[in-house]
Amino acid sequence: MILADIAHARAGDKGVLVTIAVVPHDEDDYGLLTTALSEDRIRDRLGWLFPDGIVRHELPSLRAMLIVGRRAADDDVTVSLAADRHGKTAAGILLAAEIPETPSPLSAVDPPRSPSPSPSPGKAAPWR
Repeated sequence: MILADIAHARAGDKGVLVTIAVVPHDEDDYGLLTTALSEDRIRDRLGWLFPDGIVRHELPSLRAMLIVGRRAADDDVTVSLAADRHGKTAAGILLAAEIPETPSPLSAVDPPRSPSPSPSPGKAAPWR
């Protein structure tokens, strides 16, 4: 199984910083996501792109993760001579990673989600 089987990613670039948000397709897979995206696995997969560091943030109330990578100071996305070092490429590399199929034991202590309110007639349900 690869990460893209259980999650999708959105990425953005600003100067030497790249942010990648990873969100499971099913919120029940959040525990598996936190296991699959350990700091070591992220560094093994993307460390060569971000020599100045990678920070991993768990966002349990959103059932998502945020990864922030820092390129070398002379490797700004707007002036880099590299073929394609944009965040969307890094997200694609991450989503192609093989992952274990075992959920994290921490998924049992995730904060509870409040139920979504029912939409009023003629109004769309709230996005979550």
